[in-house]
Amino acid sequence: ALSMNIRKNQDDIKAFTANDENKFFRGAAFTFQRRNFEISAFYSSKLRDANRVVINEEGAEHFTSFQGSGYHRTPSEICDEKSVRERVAGANVNFKKDPLKIGLTVVSYDFSKFMEGGDALKDVHDFSGDHLWNTGVDYALNLKNLQFFGEGTQSARHWGHLHGALFRANKYATFSAVYRYFQPGFFSLNASAFAESSQSTNEEGFYMGFEVYPLRKITLSGYIDFYHFPWPKFRVSAPSRGNDFLIQVGYKPGRKSEMILKLHAEDNPLDADIDSLPSPVIESTHKTSL
Repeated sequence: ALSMNIRKNQDDIKAFTANDENKFFRGAAFTFQRRNFEISAFYSSKLRDANRVVINEEGAEHFTSFQGSGYHRTPSEICDEKSVRERVAGANVNFKKDPLKIGLTVVSYDFSKFMEGGDALKDVHDFSGDHLWNTGVDYALNLKNLQFFGEGTQSARHWGHLHGALFRANKYATFSAVYRYFQPGFFSLNASAFAESSQSTNEEGFYMGFEVYPLRKITLSGYIDFYHFPWPKFRVSAPSRGNDFLIQVGYKPGRKSEMILKLHAEDNPLDADIDSLPSPVIESTHKTSL
């Protein structure tokens, strides 16, 4: 329901304090600032859990994906623990001069074992290899009541880009919009982009949101999001589409009380459970909550 929360601001270098034992870096980093330029760089080297596969008689090991559960209970989970060394080096350069900010980011990944994609149709565009480059350019432009922002990134010869805007019409109304497109082969290990899917790949979408204050103590907010998956994905065997809609009315009579009425409707694609047909049928699964 936070329909204006569409822009993810860049964090400074900081210590890792969460409990995830995989999603962090271990190494050194620095930031240098001079006038309108800010330069940051880092290097990390650590062992990560990965799903290992022995593929030939010599015992050469590949891995299919990183394991992020943190569990080491069964023999296979114990075998996967800290089985791949991940080396990451990166740098970011920012130029800031009101009302414009432009940034350039370069990140290099090296893995001690070969990462292999899957064999299914949905996995055709999966990343394969032991080295990966991510290069991206981002921008932000603030013009009084209007903000533009976006980023374009290249990964394994595929592109992902996102562009958004925030418009404050007056003190009673604010509007937002985001367009994103991530090619099916786009792969960025630490991406956290605005998207319907948990991974920033194989998706195109357009989002519009609003927040208005029609009456004293009353807030009306909501959004509508249309998205398209250009390539098959998990449990969806063909290109597909979906949409997401939400509207919320909030009433806050005082500092210690608040009432909310929310309507949320979502249509997502899913393979139909029909075994007798010669080819998969995609159906729309509808969910409404009040």
